[in-house]
Amino acid sequence: MWDVLPWAWGSGLGSQLHDAFTTRLTSGPARLGVLEVWRGNGRALDSHAHRGWRRDDRTRPGPDGSPYVGMTRAADSTTGRGDSSSSRTTAG
Repeated sequence: MWDVLPWAWGSGLGSQLHDAFTTRLTSGPARLGVLEVWRGNGRALDSHAHRGWRRDDRTRPGPDGSPYVGMTRAADSTTGRGDSSSSRTTAG
């Protein structure tokens, strides 16, 4: 699980974690990245959407009655390539 705590927002740490994850995703056998973002964290939702992640139908209970929502991204998002193999992390 990877989280960027509020004191580190704006430091570039989230971008570094994202880049490391997508590098691993594109260099491994997985063709689809899967993550969860707390719906109450609009900053993270916007950041992931800007980087090519798309919401899917998955949810699970989260804090304060606001669920975690699932997001996916094809390993090669420029071609939309992807299959049922996946790599997972949780962001929030």
